[in-house]
Amino acid sequence: MGEADQWPTCKSLEDQQASAFLDQYHRMSQTVPFATQLLSQSSQAPPQAGTCAAGDGVEKLAGVDEEMRAASGMLNRLLRDSPILLLAAVLTGSSSQPEFEKQADDLFRHVLADRVVVKGQKSLEILQSLLTYLTWYHHRFDPETLQFYQFLQLANGMVFDLGLPKKFAKIGELTPPVDHDLNEVRTFLLCYYLNCGGAVLGYDRPENMGCIGSLRNAAKILAAFSPRQHDKEALSWVELLYSVACHHKVGQPLACDEPPATSRLILLGDWETAHLQAGKSPPLVSSFHFTRAYTLLKSSKAKVPSIQDSRICIHHFHELLLGILGRELDYLIRLGIVEWAHLITTLFLLARLGYLEAQGDNRSSSPRPSPVHDYVIRFRSLLEDLRSRSRSDMVFKAPHLLGWLDKILVAVAERAKTSEALGGPGTEIGHRDSAYELVNSFLEKNEPQFTHLQQGSNGMMISSENFWGEFMSDWLNW
Repeated sequence: MGEADQWPTCKSLEDQQASAFLDQYHRMSQTVPFATQLLSQSSQAPPQAGTCAAGDGVEKLAGVDEEMRAASGMLNRLLRDSPILLLAAVLTGSSSQPEFEKQADDLFRHVLADRVVVKGQKSLEILQSLLTYLTWYHHRFDPETLQFYQFLQLANGMVFDLGLPKKFAKIGELTPPVDHDLNEVRTFLLCYYLNCGGAVLGYDRPENMGCIGSLRNAAKILAAFSPRQHDKEALSWVELLYSVACHHKVGQPLACDEPPATSRLILLGDWETAHLQAGKSPPLVSSFHFTRAYTLLKSSKAKVPSIQDSRICIHHFHELLLGILGRELDYLIRLGIVEWAHLITTLFLLARLGYLEAQGDNRSSSPRPSPVHDYVIRFRSLLEDLRSRSRSDMVFKAPHLLGWLDKILVAVAERAKTSEALGGPGTEIGHRDSAYELVNSFLEKNEPQFTHLQQGSNGMMISSENFWGEFMSDWLNW
């Protein structure tokens, strides 16, 4: 995998620590739809977060020994059969160790370049490894090396070079596939998920797969034979993502299989009626609420949305944030790039839209504070809980990620106060902009610079002026 001396922390990685990182990857892979599953159906799942405390007698010790042997066996199997995928998974699960994560990230990029660019290789394993790397790309905060969209186009090319669209173009009688085939199906669908959730909703760029028929067929196979909830919802996911892609194409030439422009804007309403029922997974519900609000803002021709549209958006943003806050304590750490992007963009948009809802309430004698302030308080409390638990359980430790979220919360609260002080958003919400530009619009050149210090939840003082320059370049390059 390259000259190991360049990455001493990776070279000295022990099996026990690697297994711990794989356990964390397993937990994270249960949160994101279509993530590659490294454990076979017959494997015993790793213990849940917070249940690994020692000392419950001989039976528990025997169980731990058995788990360690099973983990060692899986580690050796992956090292033999899928070393690049193993590296991507270990990297993904290593956020508790920032120095290892940094070196493993550098090592992965070198391996990817060597295999794909230098040696011209293409394989399902390389594609799965690249998509795994991109799925949790929110761990990478280096503005000089952010290449999400470029890497995604590389993945798109691999999908077609491997013949996946042709493979799923026609399906006859559905027959149970083996575990390996299910991961192949997930890989095909994961690429579409990142195209629509990351490229369209983030960069405001088109999805470039253009094979909706094959994707629907793949979704049917996965839903029919996989026991995982995300997989059972595969067709719901594909239809939601397709509505996102179609909405983005308003005003562009139509392909033969696309709905007319007059019907594109009602696709989400039709999807909600057909697919959004009780019991759906949190990421699916979260993605719907973000898509519904964001596309409403993007569809508006007004510089500032109407009070009615603002209330609709705020309702969906409330549902999204409450859904995330209502999950397990470590859910924030397990979030993939798409849902993480939804969360951060929602906080910033809610900071801008909150005043409109209060403005429309004639009973209010004075404007109410933005509802985003309550969420800032709740997320700061969540950060403190995570930091407290991380002292005894590495599952809850992600210092780099949580440090950035702390800075983001400071920025969101500051922008909400600025809107309240100005009596309005100051500028248009940005219906023609990408998500990055929407967030970036919070920093206006004609506004005074915020040079005073803000206090983060960990008590550290953060310079707002310096932070904005860093944050706007580091936030996923959106």
